[in-house]
Amino acid sequence: YPQRAQEVSAAARDRGWTTARLEEGVGSADVVVMGELGRLRAAYRSAWIAIVGGSFGRHGGHNILEPAAVGVPVLTGPDLSRQVESVELLRGEGLIQASDATTMAQVAADLWADATLRDRLAARAAQAVGIGNGAAQRAADAIVSQLRTDHPRDVPGGRTVASVGPAHSRR
Repeated sequence: YPQRAQEVSAAARDRGWTTARLEEGVGSADVVVMGELGRLRAAYRSAWIAIVGGSFGRHGGHNILEPAAVGVPVLTGPDLSRQVESVELLRGEGLIQASDATTMAQVAADLWADATLRDRLAARAAQAVGIGNGAAQRAADAIVSQLRTDHPRDVPGGRTVASVGPAHSRR
């Protein structure tokens, strides 16, 4: 939430960490705070670990696939109830769920200190997400293929009857 950027920066500085706002340049900051929407993917590309929020309260967690897709180990709190499919995909593959903030801090410190472990988790996370890439298009292609087989007159050869992507209006 951009409106909390100053609060988050102050809390990090109170704990002795250096901070930077992503939109002002990262430099060598310990903690990077984003004050704008739509910048997460770019930020994750430069991260060593991602602590994904919304998982310590009753919010169900935020998107854990974004950091995993760019090869970043994902740390969360215990509540990922809104991310069930994503948790199944990443469990044991780059996702670490901490039961409380103290455990989260220890896991983050361990990952920060152990580049080998961090790199292994990052590679496993990216590979797990990569397995699902293109799944929707493959499913649509299989459906179209089956329709052509079962109903050849209804699906003229070569004509696309299904596509995956943004909805298009037909007029």
